[in-house]
Amino acid sequence: MEWRDRYDKANIDFTHPYYLQRNLSSAAIMDYRLKVTPDSILIPTFDSSGLIGVTERMLDPEAKPKYLYHSDSTGKPPLWPYPWVDEENDYVFLTEGVFGAMRLRSLGYMAYSTMGVAASTEQIHRIVTTNFRAETKLVVFYDDGLAGVIGAQKIANKMPCLVMFGEADETNKTQAETLFSRALPSYEMDFDQRIEWHNG
Repeated sequence: MEWRDRYDKANIDFTHPYYLQRNLSSAAIMDYRLKVTPDSILIPTFDSSGLIGVTERMLDPEAKPKYLYHSDSTGKPPLWPYPWVDEENDYVFLTEGVFGAMRLRSLGYMAYSTMGVAASTEQIHRIVTTNFRAETKLVVFYDDGLAGVIGAQKIANKMPCLVMFGEADETNKTQAETLFSRALPSYEMDFDQRIEWHNG
């Protein structure tokens, strides 16, 4: 339980430079229960049983990987954040990282993070069962790198969706709306061409 102890003992620092860089409000820091250590930002993951894991975002720009997930479970993390809101939405966004989901939520969109590009069947099922009505559209908003393109393609193979690529965690309202206006239905997206381009 070392990861749990580290989270419990970590500090809440509303003025941390990383929060300022991410344009995170004090309300967001409290809502998502973010904490700080000298080396990293700690982002907790919850489910109905309580705290089940912590994502550690390294602050050292040379650190690899930048994100580490700590949990007592070896399975894929659940959707982030919890609670999974049981409400109807016209659109539900999926992002790679938690900061992308935070950013979109701050702009007024319903968004969840799959905590990486490998979305699980359970994560997709959770979105569909808690946020969907007949007209709701899933929008996959992943980074436009090779891993993001392949991850989006795998989701598109599981269910119909819209696809857009970009930096969700750095977007503003205008940029998000511009990208959204250009989002393509998954069946129109030429994933193979994008993968080929990334592979050179």
